[in-house]
Amino acid sequence: MCAALPLVVYADEPYVTDDARILEQGACQFESGKRVFRGRREWWALPACNFTGNLELTLGRTGMSEPDGSRNSDNVVQLKGLFRELETNSHGWGWLAGAEARRHPEVGQRRIGDYHASLLFSRSFFDDRIIAHVNLGMRYDRNESRAAITGAVAGELNVTSRLALIAETYDNSRARRAYQAGVRFALVPEHVEINASFGGESENFRQSRYGTIGIHLVSTRFLP
Repeated sequence: MCAALPLVVYADEPYVTDDARILEQGACQFESGKRVFRGRREWWALPACNFTGNLELTLGRTGMSEPDGSRNSDNVVQLKGLFRELETNSHGWGWLAGAEARRHPEVGQRRIGDYHASLLFSRSFFDDRIIAHVNLGMRYDRNESRAAITGAVAGELNVTSRLALIAETYDNSRARRAYQAGVRFALVPEHVEINASFGGESENFRQSRYGTIGIHLVSTRFLP
């Protein structure tokens, strides 16, 4: 998470809180979507694969267009692994670390880099009907040479095998707390999902509110 919107933790987009689950070995996924707030538009395209069994690699790109017509984009790399896999009616925990890089707005200047890392904890209740997720980490803004502690909490209610309701809150030590809630619907369970959410900052929700829509595709195992 950066000092304010836009959101830049690459969880199961469009949500900020990540979970203690990764792809099965040899499988890949692709997440893409758009977020709109006060004339700004964000987009993301985040492919990821698990080559080793316990290391998920994401290499992708995100971008934003401002009301004045200016645009910027980030190249994204992230690694995610587990210390303990989440099991039904039990818990799991893991980690993630990543970086984003973008062009400096002034010609000839070095690229700007941001770095983030988090510990992930998930707990299953009532045979996976409810799953809670907690993240705690840090983000470093290289351009401004400052760090912030990040945190996020989410609840996932699986209404049916296809439909889930999700709510979360997230903030960091340099930003206002924000909230987000939405739905996830599986067109093809475990392989094709669409999602939508609505959220904003706690202190100025009317001015910071946004909406998102996205798609999440997961392959079967096909890599060696």
